[in-house]
Amino acid sequence: ASAMLRSLVGSEMCIRDSITHDLVNEVAHVTGGWPLLVDFVLEDAASVEELHFFLQSQGTCAKATGFVQQEWKSLTGMSLKDSMLFGVVRHLDPALLAHHLGSSTKAEEQLSKLEESGLLSPMDPRRMQHPIIRDSIEHVATARWPKEMLKVHLKTAQYLQNHEPVRRAADILAHFVQANRPADAMEHIERYGDTLVDRFLYKLSFPFAKKDGTEEDEAPGGCTCLLYTSDAADE
Repeated sequence: ASAMLRSLVGSEMCIRDSITHDLVNEVAHVTGGWPLLVDFVLEDAASVEELHFFLQSQGTCAKATGFVQQEWKSLTGMSLKDSMLFGVVRHLDPALLAHHLGSSTKAEEQLSKLEESGLLSPMDPRRMQHPIIRDSIEHVATARWPKEMLKVHLKTAQYLQNHEPVRRAADILAHFVQANRPADAMEHIERYGDTLVDRFLYKLSFPFAKKDGTEEDEAPGGCTCLLYTSDAADE
């Protein structure tokens, strides 16, 4: 797979000799090795230096959000507005999706569309394969439908609070903050402060404890505010 990706990157940029193993790994990390997204990422990269700068950039970018805006509906058959949930609910638990969508049938239908599109991780089908796409959905949806996104964050926080208040303590805090509910966030901190501190310390140690070659893209249960990483919360 690495050799295939190296060949793809080299052919797109027409400069095989400059394509290092580290650069291929960076492309794989950002795109999941998905050829369509690799092609999109490389489309306007005039040099290895420019590509490296893009891969090292933090947060979303115009190229990634452009990909979502142009390709999402044709890939999945779903509109971006109907898919805004996937920019909030990072851990695609069918029960949580059903809570948002109103039925387990709708939840399974949307998950099936993601799977058929190749957007679910083969290592963990409860996650989208490409963090950059997930974050771009959140970015676009927040810009277009800010009030609706606040409601989705709040509804997610309340669901997790009722079902997994300790295990998902960091995520609940993140969603309350992003839902602009400071009073709820403070109450949550008062109740689960010890758990949040433990989570923060674990998060700090995670990059050093993570084994090379693993397919994980983040520590489980990462928070999108105090414990934020480049790939955000894990519901």
